[in-house]
Amino acid sequence: MRLLRLWVADGFVKQHRERTPEEVAEEYLMELVHRSLVLVLEVDKLGKAKSFRVHNILHDLILSKMKEMSFC
Repeated sequence: MRLLRLWVADGFVKQHRERTPEEVAEEYLMELVHRSLVLVLEVDKLGKAKSFRVHNILHDLILSKMKEMSFC
């Protein structure tokens, strides 16, 4: 939930029709999981994903783009 709220606060997610921004952010996250770009590390007692990890290939791409853009 923390990650989803950060995405909303940073403006990565906008409200769509009758869904809250948090619901849209969760849909985006699940799409990344289904495409194996983000991996689920932990699942809570209810079967909901609790923690995630970015795939190594995607992590390397993110780092190279950050350097290219002088992001950090």
